[in-house]
Amino acid sequence: MVSTVVTVRTPGRQPIALLLEERVDLGRDCDGLLVPDSRMSRRHVSLEPTADGTVLVNDLGSSNGTTVDGQPVLYPTPVSGGAIVRAGNTQIVIGQPRELRSGHIAGAADRTSQATSIDLVAEQVIEDIRPELVGIRDEPGTLTIVVTDIEGSTDLTVKVGDQTWFEIVQDHQRLVADRVNAAGGRVLQFRGDGFMLCFRSARQALLCAMTLQRDVEARAREAPERAFRIRIGVHTGEVLVDDAGEFIGQHVVMAARIGDFAEGDEILLSSLVQQIAAPRGDLLFVEPREVALKGLKGTHLLYALDWRGYEGTRP
Repeated sequence: MVSTVVTVRTPGRQPIALLLEERVDLGRDCDGLLVPDSRMSRRHVSLEPTADGTVLVNDLGSSNGTTVDGQPVLYPTPVSGGAIVRAGNTQIVIGQPRELRSGHIAGAADRTSQATSIDLVAEQVIEDIRPELVGIRDEPGTLTIVVTDIEGSTDLTVKVGDQTWFEIVQDHQRLVADRVNAAGGRVLQFRGDGFMLCFRSARQALLCAMTLQRDVEARAREAPERAFRIRIGVHTGEVLVDDAGEFIGQHVVMAARIGDFAEGDEILLSSLVQQIAAPRGDLLFVEPREVALKGLKGTHLLYALDWRGYEGTRP
């Protein structure tokens, strides 16, 4: 399956990398990607992947128009990787098409035989996320990577229906963005119900993860018919950037693999994160378990964070 990563850059906002597998509308108030740009119309522009690897750009009758590489979009226009789409004050960079692979996930045979959104994000982010998206050139060094997705999202979609599911996902996207921003983190990428986040501080990453779990649990109590659980994986590692400016290394993959082992309601982290966060003494950890992680050598010790038992200041 061929998919394309597009990067949406709105002034004053953290860039968003979107894995484009089906048509997506962008605008200030639309059934798609909500963009906080006052110069964008409520439904401004749509992006749709095609079989030949191009992206079909279509202005949706916006008031300020849409351009591709400076040329007005007057009708649905196919564009290739490297093209720059402008809508209002927002710039959309079209990436190169990539062949996505799906298959069995080691250690998760009882969950699914298809690649999860965490896997898909991990496969794409190493090749497609550039350092300016993460601020690496300004903030070199070690990052804590957090991956999260909704457990059993396919079953939940069938249960509540497409429209309700879309509303749930949109609400969850807003929640994650708000909480990550408040904690000083950054949203690297999201795909459907899955997110990849980064933080300069391992502790802040864990406090944010606890906030997300608490908020999801609280909303489930308020609206049981829309209840869901999220699973979170956390790992810390040195960020590497290659000569082409690509975000590379095994640490993103390790965070994703840890997320694969997490259950709903669980925050699962590597032993390194546990060692960094434990000395203050206010965080509680469940007895570790030793697991093999897909594509990584040897076995790894993973700790679950007892976020319900945390008695410190609410993050």
